[in-house]
Order: sequence, then C-alpha cells, then structure tokens
Amino acid sequence: MVSYYGTFEFKDLVQAYDLYDIRRFPAKEKPYNKNSIMGYIENRPDFSLFSYLFKTAELDRRADEELFQSTLFLCPDSYLKQKYGEPFFMDLDRNTALSLLNHHILKRPIHQSTLLGRRVAILDTRNPRSTISLVNNNGKMVLNGDTNIISNEINVSNGIIYIVDSLMLPEQFMLL
Repeated sequence: MVSYYGTFEFKDLVQAYDLYDIRRFPAKEKPYNKNSIMGYIENRPDFSLFSYLFKTAELDRRADEELFQSTLFLCPDSYLKQKYGEPFFMDLDRNTALSLLNHHILKRPIHQSTLLGRRVAILDTRNPRSTISLVNNNGKMVLNGDTNIISNEINVSNGIIYIVDSLMLPEQFMLL
C-alpha cells in the first residue's frame, strides 16, 4: 500500500507475528543446559517422574539457571512407581508438587565430605516449614529415618545431586 503526502511517498509496512496458538503449532521450548540440575534430570529416562514434578511445579526453568545453586535429593522412577504408583504423581497440583520438590532441595550445594563429617545434622530445605534430619552411621547416610543416599555426589553446574531410595514427604503432607 502506498500513500502520498505532498511530494513524499510512504510505504506502509506489514508486520508479521508468530501466532503459534492460532496456527496450532506449539512454541519451541529452549532446551535445558545439559550440565544443570534440570538438564541432568531431563536427559536420563529413570527420572521422568521428577521431571514431571519440576514441570508441574513450574520450577524447571529455575532449576536450569546458573544461580539456582542448590542440593537435590533425587529418587529414580523405579523406586517411586514401586511404592506410590504413577497416578499419585499425575494427580498433584502445582502447589503440592512445589511443596514436595522444595522438601527435596537444600538451599545451597552441600558436598558429601560435609555430610560425612557430621554424625547427626538437621538440614534446612527450600520449604520453610520442613527440615531433613541426617544420620551418618559409619558412612551410610540416612535421611528422615528411612531414606538412604545410594550414590556419591553428582556435581552439575548449578548444584549437587544425590540419588536416594525413597520419596521424602513433608510432615504436613497427607496421602489420600
């Protein structure tokens, strides 16, 4: 379209927008950093339920950031499906998933040497209403009385991951 004003000629520009919802194409998500906590979880098939929890709680992009700097106690799907079943996780809403995840995340990276250096410790989680009790019994670390740490520390760019053998539920958490 061309418009005239005196001796000047102006050409109108047509601006195009990417309207994924109108065209029915999903927007492309930026991939996770492979060396972040979320990248570690997403790139291993045995942690799909924790990946689902992070996405439900809308904490996945935050766990991918360099400033996240936390410790995560991560449980494999094989243990979770055996004890709770998949429907338990699929029925969680955002706030419940966030509360559950925050009970598995410590506020800062804590190395294994620090954990092994204490006989008994209380660890503050990202959930302000809950803590994790740690008992070190000659190198065997037990969390909350029944959860064992079954791996050495896994260092990633934004924190430390420990593999555990059970889900740790906050005290106020109710199973239906």
